[in-house]
Amino acid sequence: MSTKDISNKERRNKQRQKEREQQVIRQKMFLGTAALILLFLIWKLFFSNPGDVGLQPVNSACEAYRSQIEETASAYGMTEYADLILALMMQESSGQGTDVMQSSEGAYNTQYPQTPNGITDVDYSIACGIQELKYSMTKADVTGPNDIANIKLALQGYNFGADVYFNYLEKNGI
Repeated sequence: MSTKDISNKERRNKQRQKEREQQVIRQKMFLGTAALILLFLIWKLFFSNPGDVGLQPVNSACEAYRSQIEETASAYGMTEYADLILALMMQESSGQGTDVMQSSEGAYNTQYPQTPNGITDVDYSIACGIQELKYSMTKADVTGPNDIANIKLALQGYNFGADVYFNYLEKNGI
């Protein structure tokens, strides 16, 4: 095989690899978006007018963390998002386990392994999750609790990893 043939083959292999990587990113974005839509629907359904719906906004396991979430949210300037944080917890873990916010793999986890369910302290999981959400909301330019369009972006960033997600959007002109 000539050098030119090898070079062309390497180029094709690199192109295929790049296409595979882009396909994986698209698949992750699709799955993340599906999860985001589900979370958003749960949030809108249960929190838009809970008195009329007649349902519990979140399960009792998550609701048991309300005061802790409100206290931690207050420490990070996220008081007005306590219900959103509870809905996020409901989506991520249903309030089960020690990493209730599924924030082990996030940038704010510096004490535990950055692997799925690596956090073994509920308080720490909540603190990391709230910080991750706040960072994602900042990246999404959320202006307040009624800024649903940007909250959707922030939730997607939380799910996918804020830096990765927003860099991907910017890089692809989205």
